[in-house]
Amino acid sequence: MKWWDNIWLNEGFATWMALKPSQTLHPEWNATLDGVRANNGAMGLDSLKNTHPIRAKAETPEEINELFDGISYEKGGAVLRMVESYVSPAVFQRGVNAYLKKFSYGNAAAEDFWDAIALASGRPVDKIMPTFIAQPGVPLVSVQSVCVAPEVEQPTKHLTKRTKKIGKPQPKTEVTLSQERFFAEPGAEQGKTESWVIPVCIKASDAKPFCQLLSQPRQVIPMTGCSNWVFANAGAAGYYRTRYETAALQKLAGVVSSQLSSAERISLLTDEAALVRAGQQKIGDYLDLVAALNQDAEHFVVASYLPPLISARNDLLVDDNREAFRAWVRSNFRPMMTKIGWQAAPGEADDIHSLRADLIFILGNVGEDPETIRRATELARQYLHDANAVDPSIARVVMEIAATFGDTPLFNEFLAAPRQGRSPEYFSNLTLALGSFSDPRIIQRWLELVVSPESRNQDAPGLISRMLNNPRTRKTSWEWVKAHWPAVESKITMSSGGGIIAGTSSFCDEASRDDVLKFFTEHKVPSAERTLKLVVERMNSCISYKGRQQDNLAAWLQQHPAASR
Repeated sequence: MKWWDNIWLNEGFATWMALKPSQTLHPEWNATLDGVRANNGAMGLDSLKNTHPIRAKAETPEEINELFDGISYEKGGAVLRMVESYVSPAVFQRGVNAYLKKFSYGNAAAEDFWDAIALASGRPVDKIMPTFIAQPGVPLVSVQSVCVAPEVEQPTKHLTKRTKKIGKPQPKTEVTLSQERFFAEPGAEQGKTESWVIPVCIKASDAKPFCQLLSQPRQVIPMTGCSNWVFANAGAAGYYRTRYETAALQKLAGVVSSQLSSAERISLLTDEAALVRAGQQKIGDYLDLVAALNQDAEHFVVASYLPPLISARNDLLVDDNREAFRAWVRSNFRPMMTKIGWQAAPGEADDIHSLRADLIFILGNVGEDPETIRRATELARQYLHDANAVDPSIARVVMEIAATFGDTPLFNEFLAAPRQGRSPEYFSNLTLALGSFSDPRIIQRWLELVVSPESRNQDAPGLISRMLNNPRTRKTSWEWVKAHWPAVESKITMSSGGGIIAGTSSFCDEASRDDVLKFFTEHKVPSAERTLKLVVERMNSCISYKGRQQDNLAAWLQQHPAASR
């Protein structure tokens, strides 16, 4: 790279390339789905007002340090995956090889890269990539579809027997695509005029998948035949959100298990969750979509709707409907948990191991299922004394659930657990669990240990951030951090302070937002100016989310009798 503003040429490429070996050597590991999840993570950050372009100004050490973030890494990798899918992996590889050969002994800029891919593919990659590299934000593609049945031309009296028969006009589907910038916070779009050249890839019930460049604010794309449903991110490689009308979404929900791939199901779920968060869809419609997939045994699919369920639990429930929501969670996910069981079967696929961990978390942490909590606590005690007694794939989650609902005697058991000779994984599981206890006195005891000399500087900021991010521990942790800031600050390394600030991003009320902003304005953390802006924006987004969706969730729970069982 010629300068730091093109750091993504290194880090975005490394992120893109990291999945390639496992995709080739072990396709059963589903590394492709890791890429879809990474895309969603990048779009989550990129939907904030205080994001930045992939290629951003970098003139001071602080500005350079701030570029090492999810935009340079995850968004950079996501845009590369999108272009690779559009031109085909073989053509993309040919263009990359030509690019690397040409600049193997020199420095390159972004233009050099996309010119090489455009030359190799014969496609306008040099028109597509600048719109994703040089400007901030993630596009939102709105999708409308309608079946158009042309009128049959009536024969006239002048026709003779020898006149050639008129062919019967065929119906077609008109797909209308429109684009705008997507923001997590409603109202943030005012004054924004970004526009992209987007390779939108479409699949439908009566058409082969194909890609179409969307370069205008609105375009109409005709397809032969009347399609019952249309999905506008075939392959789930696109770096854009999609939005469907309610009727179209309901049609997709009806075929989501049978017609969409795992990657596409994840894409649809994460897009809908983002729209709910931004107030552009109702949470009830999203929960209906989740219910349609509650028997999906793909771990990555379950993991994709876990964060929205946690968010609903944390920020939308009130005393009157808390138990109704928990009951809905239990009724939806107990059947799958019963099916796979707590014990791994001989020869069981790795994906089922991960699925089991997700379901235990959903039932225990979100649904607060008493039997799941009891079983998790039992296993956690076994794990403390013999790490081999518990399946490694569920060890962390049972430890966390046990701690979340644990008391002082259990905390003392965790604290006294032998650590010498144990694996790093055991140490990590135990340490993270110790920060999950919710009793205020236990939280304070643990934070004192975290900032003590026996705690490593590379560990302490992450542990503090995790406790600030946990709704069950954040209030007590935040008050303690403020009161003991010199001790906390002594644990901050050159680049870890922003992590502590980021931990407060789950706060969801005006008073906490103002308090966080005031505190970190007065107590500066190096290389974290943009992080603080992002945190405040995330809090504003959550406050808006709560205001828009709390009543929607309450109404939906009342309309679903199964939720009250």
